[in-house]
Amino acid sequence: MSNPNDHSFEACQEIADEQGWNDESLLGMLIGWLEQNVHCEQVRAQLRANADEENALAETEPEPEWEVIVGNIGTVYSGPDEELAKIKYESYVEDSGLNSGRAAGENVVLMCDGEIVQEYIGDLHRGEED
Repeated sequence: MSNPNDHSFEACQEIADEQGWNDESLLGMLIGWLEQNVHCEQVRAQLRANADEENALAETEPEPEWEVIVGNIGTVYSGPDEELAKIKYESYVEDSGLNSGRAAGENVVLMCDGEIVQEYIGDLHRGEED
């Protein structure tokens, strides 16, 4: 670890390596730090605090809740996997359109966090008014 009063390029290069910055980014940051008389350890502490804050926010943000609901069947998928939800939606839309199985002619709805993303109106319900 570098000296708290160290303005050397090496001390700041260590921070840049930790952050994955390229040399151009490092040079710009180093010039700014020197102009403001900010020591590399102060920068390192601020970057760590920012990372901790970002991690805390990421931990508190809930994953989206995807649902696929089929007319007379009910909820056939509920979970965080968007790709899986879309696959199930398309599969049930196909079954509804082909009039096969329990989904024959039924409506199919794809939802995310309670909002309709896509909706298929099956043959059994075409022309019905809400």
